[in-house]
Formats: sequence, structure tokens, C-alpha cells
Amino acid sequence: MLSCYCRNIEDIYSALMDSESDDLDTMSNALTALVAIAREQQEEIRRLKSAEHTNGLAIFELKQQVKALQDLIH
Repeated sequence: MLSCYCRNIEDIYSALMDSESDDLDTMSNALTALVAIAREQQEEIRRLKSAEHTNGLAIFELKQQVKALQDLIH
């Protein structure tokens, strides 16, 4: 998913570099788009870190259950 963000950033940068105008509106729009992409990336990173933490807790709990079952068997 993050690779699509990088592609959008490259597209915005290329469009800016290819632009013949020094129009402030164009620059402002490009900067606004880049900021929006950065915010989306930050949110995605937060979501992934949260999922990683949740998965880590689930794995820990499963290991505890396996250990408890092993203790019951032996």
C-alpha cells in the first residue's frame, strides 16, 4: 500500500519539475497534495504499528496457552 503513495509523490514531483510556470497556486497545490500523502502515510504507519502490537499480544497469549496445555499433558 505504501508503494502507491511513493508513486503519487513521484508523479507530483515530476509534474512540478516539468511545469513551465512558476505559478504559486501550482506550487501550493503540489505542497498540499504532498502534505496529504504524508499524513496518510503517518496514519498507515500508526495502524500497522497498532496491528503489530495486537498481533504480538495474541502470539504471547497463544504461547501461554500452549505452555499451560503442555504442563497439563506432562
